[in-house]
Amino acid sequence: MSGPDDVPFVTHLEARVASQAHPVSGFPGDDGILVADRVVAVADGLDDRRASGSKALAELARLLGPVPARQSLEGVLRAVNVALWLSPDCSGELRSTLTVAVWLGAHLTVGHIGDARAYLVRTGVIHRLTADHSGQEGSSLDPVVRIGGGPHLASPQVKRFRLRGDDRLVLCTDGLWRALPPNALASIGDLEPENACHSLFSVASECTDDASVVVVAFSEFA
Repeated sequence: MSGPDDVPFVTHLEARVASQAHPVSGFPGDDGILVADRVVAVADGLDDRRASGSKALAELARLLGPVPARQSLEGVLRAVNVALWLSPDCSGELRSTLTVAVWLGAHLTVGHIGDARAYLVRTGVIHRLTADHSGQEGSSLDPVVRIGGGPHLASPQVKRFRLRGDDRLVLCTDGLWRALPPNALASIGDLEPENACHSLFSVASECTDDASVVVVAFSEFA
Protein backbone atom coordinates (compact mmCIF):
# COMPACT_ATOMS: atom_id res chain seq x y z
CA MET A 1 0.00 0.00 0.00
CA SER A 2 1.27 3.44 -0.82
CA GLY A 3 2.27 5.65 2.08
CA PRO A 4 1.70 9.33 2.78
CA ASP A 5 4.99 10.27 1.10
CA ASP A 6 4.13 8.65 -2.26
CA VAL A 7 2.68 11.83 -3.78
CA PRO A 8 3.46 14.26 -6.59
CA PHE A 9 5.49 17.22 -5.35
CA VAL A 10 3.51 20.44 -4.84
CA THR A 11 4.78 23.68 -3.35
CA HIS A 12 1.77 25.93 -2.79
CA LEU A 13 -0.91 24.76 -0.37
CA GLU A 14 -3.46 26.63 1.67
CA ALA A 15 -4.77 25.30 4.96
CA ARG A 16 -8.18 25.63 6.60
CA VAL A 17 -8.28 24.73 10.27
CA ALA A 18 -10.97 23.97 12.86
CA SER A 19 -10.89 22.51 16.34
CA GLN A 20 -13.31 21.23 18.93
CA ALA A 21 -13.03 20.16 22.56
CA HIS A 22 -15.29 18.08 24.77
CA PRO A 23 -14.43 18.48 28.48
CA VAL A 24 -15.74 15.85 30.87
CA SER A 25 -16.84 17.43 34.13
CA GLY A 26 -15.02 16.15 37.19
CA PHE A 27 -12.47 14.05 35.33
CA PRO A 28 -8.84 14.86 36.21
CA GLY A 29 -7.29 15.97 32.95
CA ASP A 30 -6.32 19.08 31.05
CA ASP A 31 -6.78 18.83 27.31
CA GLY A 32 -5.58 21.80 25.31
CA ILE A 33 -5.45 22.93 21.68
CA LEU A 34 -3.03 25.25 19.89
CA VAL A 35 -3.88 26.73 16.50
CA ALA A 36 -1.39 29.25 15.09
CA ASP A 37 0.14 30.18 11.74
CA ARG A 38 1.15 26.85 10.12
CA VAL A 39 1.09 25.12 13.50
CA VAL A 40 -1.48 22.96 15.29
CA ALA A 41 -1.04 20.97 18.48
CA VAL A 42 -2.99 19.06 21.11
CA ALA A 43 -2.01 18.25 24.69
CA ASP A 44 -3.49 16.14 27.47
CA GLY A 45 -2.33 17.07 30.97
CA LEU A 46 -2.21 14.60 33.80
CA ASP A 47 -4.17 16.76 36.24
CA ASP A 48 -6.39 19.74 35.39
CA ARG A 49 -5.65 21.37 38.76
CA ARG A 50 -2.15 22.11 37.47
CA ALA A 51 -3.19 23.01 33.89
CA SER A 52 -0.28 20.93 32.58
CA GLY A 53 -1.58 20.69 29.04
CA SER A 54 -2.22 24.42 28.74
CA LYS A 55 1.22 25.22 30.13
CA ALA A 56 2.88 22.79 27.74
CA LEU A 57 1.13 24.41 24.77
CA ALA A 58 2.00 27.94 25.93
CA GLU A 59 5.66 26.98 26.24
CA LEU A 60 5.53 25.26 22.85
CA ALA A 61 4.16 28.41 21.18
CA ARG A 62 6.81 30.57 22.86
CA LEU A 63 9.67 28.32 21.76
CA LEU A 64 8.45 27.88 18.18
CA GLY A 65 8.39 31.64 17.72
CA PRO A 66 7.19 33.47 14.60
CA VAL A 67 8.83 31.09 12.10
CA PRO A 68 8.05 27.59 13.44
CA ALA A 69 9.17 25.74 10.31
CA ARG A 70 12.79 26.76 11.01
CA GLN A 71 12.84 25.19 14.45
CA SER A 72 13.98 21.67 15.37
CA LEU A 73 10.86 20.02 16.75
CA GLU A 74 12.87 17.49 18.72
CA GLY A 75 14.83 20.30 20.36
CA VAL A 76 11.64 22.24 21.04
CA LEU A 77 9.94 19.23 22.67
CA ARG A 78 12.96 18.66 24.87
CA ALA A 79 12.96 22.34 25.86
CA VAL A 80 9.25 22.20 26.73
CA ASN A 81 9.99 19.17 28.90
CA VAL A 82 12.72 21.01 30.81
CA ALA A 83 10.53 24.10 31.24
CA LEU A 84 7.71 22.06 32.78
CA TRP A 85 10.14 20.07 34.93
CA LEU A 86 11.73 23.24 36.30
CA SER A 87 8.43 25.05 36.83
CA PRO A 88 8.10 26.25 40.45
CA ASP A 89 4.72 24.52 40.84
CA CYS A 90 5.89 21.28 39.25
CA SER A 91 6.87 18.99 42.14
CA GLY A 92 7.27 16.34 39.47
CA GLU A 93 3.57 16.41 38.63
CA LEU A 94 3.37 18.94 35.78
CA ARG A 95 3.11 16.35 33.00
CA SER A 96 1.36 16.33 29.64
CA THR A 97 1.23 14.51 26.35
CA LEU A 98 2.00 16.74 23.36
CA THR A 99 1.52 16.26 19.63
CA VAL A 100 2.38 19.08 17.22
CA ALA A 101 2.30 19.49 13.44
CA VAL A 102 4.14 22.22 11.53
CA TRP A 103 3.98 22.73 7.78
CA LEU A 104 5.65 24.91 5.18
CA GLY A 105 4.40 24.52 1.64
CA ALA A 106 3.95 20.79 1.14
CA HIS A 107 6.41 19.82 3.87
CA LEU A 108 4.83 18.53 7.08
CA THR A 109 6.73 17.80 10.30
CA VAL A 110 5.06 16.02 13.21
CA GLY A 111 6.52 15.96 16.72
CA HIS A 112 5.04 13.72 19.38
CA ILE A 113 5.33 12.42 22.93
CA GLY A 114 2.60 10.47 24.73
CA ASP A 115 -0.66 8.95 23.48
CA ALA A 116 -2.38 11.74 21.58
CA ARG A 117 -2.31 10.92 17.87
CA ALA A 118 -1.80 12.44 14.44
CA TYR A 119 -3.46 11.00 11.35
CA LEU A 120 -3.40 11.87 7.65
CA VAL A 121 -6.54 11.06 5.67
CA ARG A 122 -5.90 10.82 1.94
CA THR A 123 -8.51 9.68 -0.62
CA GLY A 124 -10.38 7.81 2.10
CA VAL A 125 -7.28 6.01 3.42
CA ILE A 126 -6.21 6.60 7.02
CA HIS A 127 -2.47 6.94 7.68
CA ARG A 128 -1.52 7.01 11.34
CA LEU A 129 1.55 9.25 11.69
CA THR A 130 2.42 8.66 15.35
CA ALA A 131 2.95 5.71 17.69
CA ASP A 132 1.89 5.82 21.34
CA HIS A 133 4.55 6.18 24.02
CA SER A 134 3.52 3.86 26.83
CA GLY A 135 4.52 0.72 28.70
CA GLN A 136 7.99 0.37 30.14
CA GLU A 137 8.99 3.99 29.49
CA GLY A 138 6.21 5.29 31.76
CA SER A 139 5.90 4.90 35.50
CA SER A 140 3.88 2.20 37.24
CA LEU A 141 1.26 4.77 38.25
CA ASP A 142 1.13 6.55 34.89
CA PRO A 143 2.22 4.25 32.05
CA VAL A 144 1.95 6.99 29.42
CA VAL A 145 5.17 8.90 28.75
CA ARG A 146 4.59 12.62 29.10
CA ILE A 147 6.39 15.92 28.75
CA GLY A 148 7.59 17.16 32.14
CA GLY A 149 7.98 13.75 33.76
CA GLY A 150 11.70 14.20 34.43
CA PRO A 151 14.78 16.19 33.45
CA HIS A 152 15.56 13.84 30.55
CA LEU A 153 12.84 13.22 27.97
CA ALA A 154 12.52 9.81 26.34
CA SER A 155 13.20 10.20 22.63
CA PRO A 156 10.33 12.18 21.11
CA GLN A 157 9.05 11.08 17.73
CA VAL A 158 9.73 13.53 14.91
CA LYS A 159 8.73 12.55 11.39
CA ARG A 160 8.48 14.37 8.08
CA PHE A 161 5.94 13.90 5.31
CA ARG A 162 4.85 15.45 2.01
CA LEU A 163 1.37 16.86 1.70
CA ARG A 164 -1.11 16.73 -1.16
CA GLY A 165 -3.86 19.16 -2.01
CA ASP A 166 -6.75 17.00 -0.80
CA ASP A 167 -5.22 15.84 2.49
CA ARG A 168 -6.90 16.07 5.88
CA LEU A 169 -4.62 16.22 8.91
CA VAL A 170 -6.16 15.18 12.24
CA LEU A 171 -4.64 15.62 15.70
CA CYS A 172 -6.63 14.28 18.66
CA THR A 173 -6.19 13.30 22.28
CA ASP A 174 -6.90 9.78 23.51
CA GLY A 175 -10.28 10.83 24.88
CA LEU A 176 -11.50 11.01 21.28
CA TRP A 177 -9.59 8.32 19.40
CA ARG A 178 -10.45 5.69 22.00
CA ALA A 179 -14.15 6.49 21.49
CA LEU A 180 -14.14 6.43 17.67
CA PRO A 181 -15.41 3.40 15.76
CA PRO A 182 -13.01 1.78 13.26
CA ASN A 183 -12.51 3.76 10.04
CA ALA A 184 -14.46 6.76 11.33
CA LEU A 185 -11.69 9.07 10.12
CA ALA A 186 -12.06 7.83 6.55
CA SER A 187 -15.43 9.58 6.27
CA ILE A 188 -14.09 13.13 6.75
CA GLY A 189 -12.08 13.34 3.53
CA ASP A 190 -14.64 15.53 1.74
CA LEU A 191 -15.70 17.61 4.74
CA GLU A 192 -14.65 21.08 5.69
CA PRO A 193 -12.67 21.11 8.97
CA GLU A 194 -15.48 22.43 11.18
CA ASN A 195 -17.91 19.83 9.83
CA ALA A 196 -15.26 17.14 10.20
CA CYS A 197 -14.80 17.97 13.88
CA HIS A 198 -18.54 17.81 14.49
CA SER A 199 -18.77 14.55 12.56
CA LEU A 200 -16.07 12.85 14.61
CA PHE A 201 -17.71 13.74 17.90
CA SER A 202 -21.13 12.72 16.60
CA VAL A 203 -19.98 9.19 15.74
CA ALA A 204 -17.82 8.73 18.85
CA SER A 205 -19.19 6.63 21.65
CA GLU A 206 -19.65 8.38 24.99
CA CYS A 207 -16.37 10.09 25.90
CA THR A 208 -15.25 9.25 29.43
CA ASP A 209 -12.17 11.48 29.24
CA ASP A 210 -11.56 15.02 28.06
CA ALA A 211 -11.38 14.93 24.27
CA SER A 212 -9.92 17.41 21.77
CA VAL A 213 -9.44 17.40 18.01
CA VAL A 214 -7.91 19.65 15.36
CA VAL A 215 -8.62 19.10 11.65
CA VAL A 216 -6.61 20.77 8.88
CA ALA A 217 -7.82 20.65 5.27
CA PHE A 218 -5.14 21.30 2.65
CA SER A 219 -5.82 22.43 -0.90
CA GLU A 220 -3.69 23.67 -3.77
CA PHE A 221 -3.84 27.32 -4.71
CA ALA A 222 -6.13 27.94 -7.67
